Amino acid sequence: LRHQHWSLVMESVVPSDRGNYTCLVENRFGSIRYSYLLDVLERSPHRPILQAGLPANTTALVGSDVEFFCKVYSDAQ
Repeated sequence: LRHQHWSLVMESVVPSDRGNYTCLVENRFGSIRYSYLLDVLERSPHRPILQAGLPANTTALVGSDVEFFCKVYSDAQ
């Protein structure tokens, strides 16, 4: 939980973070308040997904070095 100038940053929220959060601003002329509802949804695990276009076929000369790139999106660490 970090407080920044005019914002509240919540990293890696969990279901127990669900609830109402209220912004309250006051000065000598009065005050305003606004409430936000945060709902945290559970993610369904799924199989890994490859980034479109990767890995890509390549052609190489005999004796040369080859490097393949494979960018994967996954819920699992």
